[in-house]
Amino acid sequence: MKSQINKNIGWNILGSLTGKLLNPLLQLLVARFLLPEDYGIFSLALSVILFAEVFKDLGLTDAIIVSQEKINYIALQFTVQLTVSCLFYIILLLITPALSLYFAEADLIYILPLLGCLLLIRSVSDALTTYYLKNQLYQRLAIRQIMYPLVTGGISFILAYLDYGVYALVIGVLAGELSISFFLYKYCPQSINFYWQTKVFFKLFSLGKHIVIQRFSGFLILQADSFVIGKALTANALGLYRVGSQLTTLLPNAVVNQARQVIFTELSQNQEQDYANYHYYRFYTLAGLLLISYSISAYIFAPFVIPLVLGQAWVPLVPIIQVFSISVITGHLSMLNIDIAKLLHFSKIYSYSLLLRATITLLTLAWVVQYGLGIVIITWVIISMLDNVMNEIIFHINQKIIKLKREKILLYLFAWSWTIFVTYTVDFSIAL
Repeated sequence: MKSQINKNIGWNILGSLTGKLLNPLLQLLVARFLLPEDYGIFSLALSVILFAEVFKDLGLTDAIIVSQEKINYIALQFTVQLTVSCLFYIILLLITPALSLYFAEADLIYILPLLGCLLLIRSVSDALTTYYLKNQLYQRLAIRQIMYPLVTGGISFILAYLDYGVYALVIGVLAGELSISFFLYKYCPQSINFYWQTKVFFKLFSLGKHIVIQRFSGFLILQADSFVIGKALTANALGLYRVGSQLTTLLPNAVVNQARQVIFTELSQNQEQDYANYHYYRFYTLAGLLLISYSISAYIFAPFVIPLVLGQAWVPLVPIIQVFSISVITGHLSMLNIDIAKLLHFSKIYSYSLLLRATITLLTLAWVVQYGLGIVIITWVIISMLDNVMNEIIFHINQKIIKLKREKILLYLFAWSWTIFVTYTVDFSIAL
């Protein structure tokens, strides 16, 4: 069992790490031919699509993985997700003119309907991904993760070089999604078709509804701020903010999130106390050390690397990356608590906790945005850190399997000390 876990983690990290390394390398080449404004417009349009992504499968993916029932889950998820996606796409077409007028971005008239096709494409790829995860076929998932940035980055680079501007990003993403959908479909042992059974759906949705609430909260925390910044500041500020956030989380997403996904899958099969504690703190210790090293490295090397790689137009990214790197330490670790809460059936409290955090985040950012981009970023990080502490309190109150140990306390003490140091020493004047 231990050997299989290590193998699955290895494949998951290999695919994700390779993909996440290829993606920034290709995107850095793309950025050479684009401006922060292009990324700002793209981020604004993508945030609208990601809002629909919150509800795309009604939370069935995680519910199916946790469920022990033998059902035609791929077909059920595909049927639900395609129906929801078609509904959202029709709504998107109707509201696009109003959104374009509200944000004063004429290109949204064309970009939003194009990006909306992602919802339909992912109806296929997400259902197939559920099958691969349920059956722990991480090798093929690794290939998918490598393929996506190659196609997306390659096409975006060519179109950016040909001066297509923001449309280089849009078309590249669509091409990447189509390529992985075709790959997953071609090599899936099980065919995909339509299936519906009301009793099974509502049984899965009893857990799935909490997943949707958590996703919605995550959307408000990670994406809805684009609406606030895009409206109150400029497309240039939004582009810097969003690119800085994405670059900061590339490595943690590639390594930590993928390892966490495997641990979650394995613990769903074995929740014995010693087994769970061993793998939980093994993840916490190794991932914690990696994230601390990453945050310190980002603070030290960002002033040298960003101008060298992206050019002087992107120098304002430096303080943004330095501050955002603080939140990855506890933020990426605390997500494992939410995963385990799904297994132990107390995820409901996290649903409401995340929704509360999202509301506080949006209201606070809407207030502080008048003071500039730097204050917005620092505020977002501090709220994130406070929420991670609350996450731990909720976790240890509601379960007795995972024990609170000294290494976790020390990690949080370091994270807060590092937060104070960085926020007092970073120079945000170059981001203005």
